[in-house]
Amino acid sequence: MDNYLILEFTALEQAQRALAAINQIAVAWWAGQGYTVDNGTLVGKNAANGTDEPSKQRTMTWDEVRESPDGTFYFSSPSNDTRFADWRNDLPDGLDTATEKAVPPTWTPSGEEI
Repeated sequence: MDNYLILEFTALEQAQRALAAINQIAVAWWAGQGYTVDNGTLVGKNAANGTDEPSKQRTMTWDEVRESPDGTFYFSSPSNDTRFADWRNDLPDGLDTATEKAVPPTWTPSGEEI
């Protein structure tokens, strides 16, 4: 967990705005990786042959906003995936992307995967 980065915000609304912006640019990221995006839904791929598998569709979102034990709001940073290392370059000017940091060791989520 030491290297797992999150974006942390003081207000829920800030986190939701940032996630919405990342979701908008994620369409281009996933399409650039060869995935099919169909009306806001990401179509899964067969790992063996690379063909689309419509039965493996999922709602397209980078992550979901969670509340931390400290009362802040966070979601996973695109920096965790090397394919999206330059993600900040694609964001609209002036968007607050908050603090990128490692998950604090004092956070012990109950039942959720970080």
